[in-house]
This record gives sequence, C-alpha cells and structure tokens, in this order.
Amino acid sequence: MSHFYKYKLFYLISLLIFILFGSLFTTNFPLHGYLQANNAPVSFRFGYFGEQKNQLDLRGWINQSKGVSLFAAADHLFEKNDKLPLHSFLPVFDSSSSANPENFEQNYSYLPNNLLPSYGRSVYYMDYGNARLLFLDAAGITEGNNAQLDWLQKTVSENKQVHHFVLLNQDPGFPAFWETVRKLGVNLVLIQDNVYVPHAVLTQESAEYRSTAYPEWGLWDVYHQFSQSHMLIIEGIDTQLTVKVQDQKGNELDQLKQDVASIRFADSVNERAYISIQSLWHYHPGSKDIKAAVPLELDITGENPIQKPFTLPADDWRSPQYDDSSWEVGRAPLGHTQDKADQRKIQKTLPVNGESPVYYFRKTFVIDDDPGKLSNLLLHISYEDGFVAYLNGSEIYRDSIREGLVDYRSLSLPSEYNFYNIFSLKNHINKLVKGTNTIAVEVHRSHPKAPNLLFDLSLSYEE
Repeated sequence: MSHFYKYKLFYLISLLIFILFGSLFTTNFPLHGYLQANNAPVSFRFGYFGEQKNQLDLRGWINQSKGVSLFAAADHLFEKNDKLPLHSFLPVFDSSSSANPENFEQNYSYLPNNLLPSYGRSVYYMDYGNARLLFLDAAGITEGNNAQLDWLQKTVSENKQVHHFVLLNQDPGFPAFWETVRKLGVNLVLIQDNVYVPHAVLTQESAEYRSTAYPEWGLWDVYHQFSQSHMLIIEGIDTQLTVKVQDQKGNELDQLKQDVASIRFADSVNERAYISIQSLWHYHPGSKDIKAAVPLELDITGENPIQKPFTLPADDWRSPQYDDSSWEVGRAPLGHTQDKADQRKIQKTLPVNGESPVYYFRKTFVIDDDPGKLSNLLLHISYEDGFVAYLNGSEIYRDSIREGLVDYRSLSLPSEYNFYNIFSLKNHINKLVKGTNTIAVEVHRSHPKAPNLLFDLSLSYEE
C-alpha cells in the first residue's frame, strides 16, 4: 500500500491519459463535410468551365485555384492523357464528343453508378453544401423519352436542399424540359458557357443578361461576352447565389445574383419581376440638350391631368423609340453622396451634375405573355430626393416633386433617402405591351448643390 500512496499522483495521471487516448480511438470522426456553426448559414463555392474560345489547360487551372475545391465541366474539356481525372472534378456527359459511354464509365469510376437505370454514370447528382447538382445526358432528353425528366422530378421533389442546379452539354430544345425544371424550382441551368436563370429569382443582372424563347427564363451568354479564358465561380450563402466570371488571375469580370427566397415569396403571392433590383440602366445627366416635348394638352400647373392618350416624338428621352445607345450604362443603385454609410449602398457612383439637379434613367424589358391578364403591377423604388416615372412614354407615378411641368431645372421637395417604397400601378397595366417595353425615370435633387442623389428600381407583377 505504501508503494501505491507513494506513486498515487503518477497512477492517476496515467489513468487519465489512458482514458483520453481510449476516447480518441473509439470516436467516429466525420469523413465528409466541413465545420460549420449550428446557426451559421450554409455556404458553398465551386468552379465551372464552359466552352471557351481558347484552349484550356483545365488540370493546371484546377490545381492552381485557391479557395475552390470542386469543379465541373463538359467531359471533353478535360484532357486525360495518362493521368486519371481528379476526384474534385465532376464531368458533364457529352454524347456529341468522341468519348463513348464505356470510356466515360472507366475514366470516372468514382461517380455514382446507375442512379437512373441504363444510364450508368452519365446521369447522377452530387450534394454540396445546401445545393444539389444534377448532371443529365442531353442527347437522351427527347419529347418521346421522359425517363430523365421523371428522374429529375423525383430526385428534386424528395430533396430538401435550398438550391438545385442542372448541368448538361446541350439545350434539349423543347419547351417541356424548361417548363419542368422551372416548376421544380431549379434556380440555375448550366449549358456549355450559357447560364440560364429564372427571372423570378434574379436580384442582379449581368451585363449580357437577356430573355429567351422559354417563358420566364433568362440567359447570360458568357461565351460571346468574353474572349479571354475564364471560369465561373458559383457561390451560395443560405438562399442567396452569386455567379461570377473570373479570368485566370482571379480578376472578376462580371456577375449576376439571385435569391431563391424571392421565388418562395413570389409563389405565395404569385408575384414575378419584369425588372429586378440592382439591374443595369442607361443614364444621362439632365441637360437642355436632352429633348423633352411638352404636349399641347398638358396643364403646366398639374391641376388638370391629360385625359386622352398621346404619343411622344421619337427624340423625346421618355419615348420607347428614343435611341439611348450613346448613354452610359451602370448597375443600380446609382447616385452620389458624401455620406460614407450611404456610399456603400451605391454600385455606380455618378458625377455630380453642376448644370442640372436631375439624372435621367432608361431601361427596356420584354413581356412574353399577354399583359392584359395581370391583376397588379408594382413599382419598388429607392430614391433621393424626388422622381417621375414613365412607362412606354406615359407618366405612371411621381413622388416628392411638384405636379405639372418639370424639366432638367426642376427641384424636388426636400426628402430623406426612401428605401424601396412600393407603389401600385394597377391602373397603368394597360400601358404595357406584349414584346419590348421601356421604363424611364427622372430623379431630382432638392437643391442645385445638394450632395445626395440615389436611385434603384424594380418592376414586378401579380397574375
């Protein structure tokens, strides 16, 4: 006993060390995933390579990319040689290339097999963060073969991920595919170097974003916008998604943003956007050289509004026929301010206009269906100090500015920054047309030397 008491401290320490190492050996450590606080929003980041004008060293680009651990591209873009593809590379099956299904199976043995019977590894999905990436065989999607669409519907419907992306190497080319992925809530479709996005989730457009022949889908044609080699970076934080184009040095060339929370809200109230916030606008400082006609019927006091429709001349800046190709282009919010906090809200800083307290803004948008079936039209606008808005040449709303005639010299009423005020334009739905529409806005400062001018706008509708 005396021996035990003499070395009691040694025995106790030894016992604690034994228990500690024993717990380490009996603990199951996670082999996949990443550390994330319980209440932190789920995030992810992966790279995507589309068709390029220049030949890519895909393996070299992947090896030198920092902060990106997962990559996707068409199979034929990855040069195999005598090296096996990296396990961090997810291929899109390219049935039009020289690679056959047997080679694809052999080259990418790490992919899930036969998730859709008879398609081997060419049709599969991969979960990453809170996103599910779904890879399809485009050549196998035809109007007479719904196997992949049925699998897609089942796979997405049973999944609780926030984001769903579809990747394939060519456009199936028939409306039923696009209607299916839209109804399933797919928020991104990547085809070669084209990025397809539902209008309803878009919060910021890229420079080359445009409508497509498929209702409610827009397209960012990256291939034709950039001649240099590039990679798409797809980043998600909770419900928000950013798609960026980067060159090999990591310089960001352009981006678009979306938020799938907006489509959830939109589904509940059946609201969609013709123009999203943070869109690109043509702009021009107010000037006597920018023509604005005064209709004969106009009461310059504003006491008697014009009752009959009238057409503005084509050289009037508010007219749909006006040529604004010489105007500058910038992404909203646009404006200028001396307030450092408000400066962070502005994406495009405008020069202070010493000639006029006014800036003019124009944007076109396309309506695919009959606008007469809409139940409401909503203007969401941020501004300081006052504004007047026109739709296809007719005034639809003004705030914080006098009634009647206004021009490039007119001052608004003093006003603080108004953050996305909502105004119903239900009575102006009849001014919309199927096809191309134009919205024009003039934003006025309250004093010639007022330091602040801010503008952003979204136009949405309810069916």
